[in-house]
Amino acid sequence: MKNYTRNLIATDNETFTLLLLCWNPGKCSPIHDHPCDGCWLRVCQGQIQETRYEINTETDNLDVTSDEVFEGESYLRLCPYY
Repeated sequence: MKNYTRNLIATDNETFTLLLLCWNPGKCSPIHDHPCDGCWLRVCQGQIQETRYEINTETDNLDVTSDEVFEGESYLRLCPYY
């Protein structure tokens, strides 16, 4: 079983892409970054856990900076923060 599916809803092939991502229960996506223009997310059903990390330059490890669960019709903006 796949962790999640990516479904293309719309794009102009230049400035935006709208995707519907569906995670199977208990599954996750790997640690990743988002493009410079960021990412918006809406929870339509169920819940999602978002864990943010920062590189510790002294140890070269990833440190958790936040760990939140969103449910219901939650909205969140994923990096970057301006």
